[in-house]
This record gives sequence, C-alpha cells and structure tokens, in this order.
Amino acid sequence: MATMAFFNRLAASRRKSMKKKYLRFFAIYAIALVSVASLGCAASTWSRIIPGMGPHTDVVEGLTPPHERIEDLKEQELRAGELSPEAAESAARQLAAQCPTEEDPMIRGQMIRTLGALRAQSGRPVLEAALQDRNVDVRVAACHAWASMGDDQAVRLLSTVLANDMDTDVRFAAAKALGKTGHAGAVPALGVALDDRDPALRYVAVSSLQQCSDQDFGRDVEQWRQFAQSQTPGSTENGIAGRGDTIY
Repeated sequence: MATMAFFNRLAASRRKSMKKKYLRFFAIYAIALVSVASLGCAASTWSRIIPGMGPHTDVVEGLTPPHERIEDLKEQELRAGELSPEAAESAARQLAAQCPTEEDPMIRGQMIRTLGALRAQSGRPVLEAALQDRNVDVRVAACHAWASMGDDQAVRLLSTVLANDMDTDVRFAAAKALGKTGHAGAVPALGVALDDRDPALRYVAVSSLQQCSDQDFGRDVEQWRQFAQSQTPGSTENGIAGRGDTIY
C-alpha cells in the first residue's frame, strides 16, 4: 500500500509539473502573438533596430531612383523634336556634363540616345566619346545617336566603328546606322563590310547600301561590291562579273 501511495504522489507531482510547463508555454505563445501583431504598426521602429528588416526599395532620400531617371530621359528623347534650338542646346549641355561621370551603363546609354535625339552641337563630343565606351550597349546607343545626325562627321565616325570595333553587335549597329544616314559617303565603308564573315552583317550592309544610293541589285553581293568600288555593275573587268554572289 505504501508503494502505491508513493507512485500516486509521484504521478500527481509529474502532472502538476507538466501543467506548469504548459502554462508557461501558452504564456510565451500569447506574448509572441501580441509582439507579431504590434510589429506591423511599428515596422519602422524594428527596421531601425534590426538591419535588413522592413521593405526593400531603391529609393534613397535626396536621390532619384535609376528607373525614374531613365523614364525622365526617355521622355526628353521623345519630346526633343518639340524643343527650340536654344532649348535643345541647353538640355544637351546638361546631359553632356552628367554623362562622363555616370556609372550606371543603362542610364548612360539612355543619356546618349537622348543626346542623339536633341541633335545639339554641345552633345557631339560626348557622343563621339561614347563610341569608345567600355559598355557594348552604350556603344550601340551611340551608333544610333549618330545615325540621327546624318552628316559627314557621323559617316566618318560610324565607318571607323564598322571597320574597327571588336564586338559584332556594335559593328552591326554601325552598319545599320550608316544606312539610316542616307549619306553617299557611307558607301565605301559598307562595301568593305560585304566581305565580312558574318552573313547577318553582310545582309545589313546590302540593306544600308540600298538606303545610301539609288541602286538596287537585290542580294547580289558582287554587284554591290562593284558599285561600292565605283565599278560599273555587270562589268567583266578582272573577270569577276559572272560570279553572282548572293546573301542567304
């Protein structure tokens, strides 16, 4: 009997101990729920206490977010044609001062496109430098910008890029830009591009030659080559007239 009484007291003691543990658990749980509920009302306070907590944003007080800067520049590009020459020069001077120190290539590229749309004299030195930019996309943007200029300087610079840039996308953009100038001075550089190993570049060269001349030899590369070399199309000189190379 004494043994049974001992075990009954032991069991009762354990039940009492477990009851206390459950009570402590529920008390801690309740406190945690209250804390979580209040967290939403005091997020800014906790975000200051715990680094990295709180909503993520690219907004920094006193600075315009990159995506907003790009949108603003695109808006300027679209409205560039509405500006007076004086207003275009003023806008170009501001961009020309900012572009060399801009580290974000996406913003820098949009600055270049906007400068091209403004077609202002003060933007030309920056546009010329952009053809040597370390970022490929910025160099491509510079090619498009010079296409809108369409003068002798544009043809000279784009011809140099077409001949010398190491990136195919940039050379592709230069060939396309030369065609958009519609300038007869682009013909020799485009003629050289007809011998490029890249068929896509040869195709663009032919399309650009059509834009820069009143000729249309279809895809007959040899005819275009002869035209670019100031030879008479169809000539039998040097025995090359009958080859009829085409672009596929």
